[in-house]
Amino acid sequence: MLVSAFWFKHCKKDFSILSKTKINELFVKFLKKNLGLNHQFYFKNKILIADIHLRFERLQDDFDKFSNLLKIPQVNLPRLKSQHRKDKRHYSTYYQNQSIKLVANCYKDIINHFGYKFSNIK
Repeated sequence: MLVSAFWFKHCKKDFSILSKTKINELFVKFLKKNLGLNHQFYFKNKILIADIHLRFERLQDDFDKFSNLLKIPQVNLPRLKSQHRKDKRHYSTYYQNQSIKLVANCYKDIINHFGYKFSNIK
């Protein structure tokens, strides 16, 4: 989600001339300014405060389950921002040691609760 937010914020900029190293530096700068956004909506005093969670990485499936719970018709969710990300590298390539530490520290409750891992990231 953070890589998507990074690209959405910078969607009008042409990064095609920048190296991957420079893009990763910009990503770390972005993280330092934007970490913690929405965190307060998930946890309060390390306690999960929402009953239902729609995860970005499986949004359609979670939305379908939520629709069933509410007994409303399922709909296909549009993909509104997918065209903004010019660099189609896997999200994990944006994460280096510094960015991993920043994210892991800020979102440790979410990472632990949902079982997210940085293990596939070099």
